[in-house]
Amino acid sequence: LVTCLFSLCVGALVGTVLWLRELTKDHSRERARTQALEEVSDSAVMTIRSDGKITSWCRGAILLWEYGPREVLGRPVAQLFADGVLAEALRPLAKGKAVRDAHLKAKGPKGIEFPVSLSAVPILNERKQAVGAVINVADLRPLNSMQTRLMAQEKILAHNMTLLEKNADRCYSLEQARRHLQTV
Repeated sequence: LVTCLFSLCVGALVGTVLWLRELTKDHSRERARTQALEEVSDSAVMTIRSDGKITSWCRGAILLWEYGPREVLGRPVAQLFADGVLAEALRPLAKGKAVRDAHLKAKGPKGIEFPVSLSAVPILNERKQAVGAVINVADLRPLNSMQTRLMAQEKILAHNMTLLEKNADRCYSLEQARRHLQTV
């Protein structure tokens, strides 16, 4: 009986160890997959806890803000944005709802503000309560500079159209004068 109980205990222990090892492998594979996704994207992707502190920081975030992970992990994400704008934008997360394409001003390391687009989805626990969020931030500076160049090109085009219209009017006047002269 003792041998039988001992065998059952050893079997249960071995089964538990094997189960934990498989669980660890699954976790390692999932973490490797997540890291690969973060590294392939140029977007700034980060995760935060429900208290707003940063828990992960990817390559795109390093490129956008010029802060390394050691400088931001465990710090409030609100420090990366202009005063007071982030809390309002992330308000739907507390209710378990996603935030899509919120236009905000981010703050760089030297305090210089720049335009960004923010999307976020809540991380929910088993009771459907928000315990954190995944945030994706896209830099709008290249888009804004393209819009500025496009507007400048439109102004140049409008100016050229005005010049062409004036030139067409002059040509018409010259043609009328030539006909008048020919008649005379």
